[in-house]
Amino acid sequence: MNETTTSSTETSEPFSGREHADTGTINGFTPLHTDAPLCVIGYPSNATAPDLYDAATLRYNAALGVLCLLSSAPDLNELSTSNLQSCIQAIRILSEDAAALYTGAWQALQNDHL
Repeated sequence: MNETTTSSTETSEPFSGREHADTGTINGFTPLHTDAPLCVIGYPSNATAPDLYDAATLRYNAALGVLCLLSSAPDLNELSTSNLQSCIQAIRILSEDAAALYTGAWQALQNDHL
């Protein structure tokens, strides 16, 4: 079993990140879903528009791949309910993340033109 050791200073210090109200970034990190206060998935705030666009396209293509796999399955009734629900959940998460990254790419592009 793998265990992670955390020093006492890491756990005893409160979160002291600086939040930038105009961008939604915290210490150079932009959460994918700025409306979710506990979002831990995001991207570096200095990421370029092409990098964000590429990341979004990868997630979009992954969601499309799951949909294509499901649509080509000979009998969806053979899949367990939990597997089918997991596939649908993956599509939802990938789609939401792709949309957030496309939005970030658009914002980065607009910021570059200011």
